[in-house]
Amino acid sequence: MNSNQISLLIFTCEGREHLLPTTLQSLNKTCNYPFEHTILAIDGQYSNETIKIVKPKFIVQNYNRRGYIQSILNALKLVETDFFFWLEDDWVFTQEIDLQYLLEELNINPDWVQIRLSKTAPLSSGEKKNSLTDRVYESIYGFSANPCLCRTNLVYQGFDALKHESRDPTLGFEQFLSQWFDKQRLFCGVLDPGEESPIEHTGYLESTPRQWHMTASLNGETNEYLSGMRGSPSPSIWRRLLMACKLTWAYYKVLICQLWQREAYDLAFRFVATTKKTKVR
Repeated sequence: MNSNQISLLIFTCEGREHLLPTTLQSLNKTCNYPFEHTILAIDGQYSNETIKIVKPKFIVQNYNRRGYIQSILNALKLVETDFFFWLEDDWVFTQEIDLQYLLEELNINPDWVQIRLSKTAPLSSGEKKNSLTDRVYESIYGFSANPCLCRTNLVYQGFDALKHESRDPTLGFEQFLSQWFDKQRLFCGVLDPGEESPIEHTGYLESTPRQWHMTASLNGETNEYLSGMRGSPSPSIWRRLLMACKLTWAYYKVLICQLWQREAYDLAFRFVATTKKTKVR
């Protein structure tokens, strides 16, 4: 392990290849930190052309999907540095990222698990309730898979506990880790972004079912529901009626906005493409 070097861990999965090039391009523009090496963790099948864009030192892949947690467990075994930068495939960096500062703070504070970048700005008064330093606050959300600098050994311990300890199968891994780190009196921090967030999330529309993120996936228990809903097999009639209202509003909004907004047109395009592939019975 080396306390002055950072590995880059990139997590992606089947069906999301179109997101990764933009994410990496924006990271390269805003972060000049010399990563020790890059590890690409893939859940499912992926094209060689996309892998060539990443140029990782290591590739770890579940050729048949096993879930996000298994990809994380596989990737953590390959980290050779004390710290790593956690990056999913659906983020855009809009400001310079000072990883050196985050590294110095983690080196000084051995009971810190991570410092994440905030996707919202400014932080609310509730988010700034517990100050860890003048720029870092204890995260009210606990552990997060949003872009962050992590301490390798503590994250590894958390996932090892997730794998071996009894757990609620309807929890997502972030919820489990948040609870586990809290019991160990370990801290997850968030960097104060000021008035403008340095990152934007672009993956809200992607087709990764929430069940692939749940702890039950370690037992091979997954299904293809995007909503997840914490293990509920079927939404109630009231949820369905509420969704009908939301869907109607969204449909007309996209229908009109796509006439002049490229983002809305892309959304309409993907909705139509998905509808053609989906068998509705």
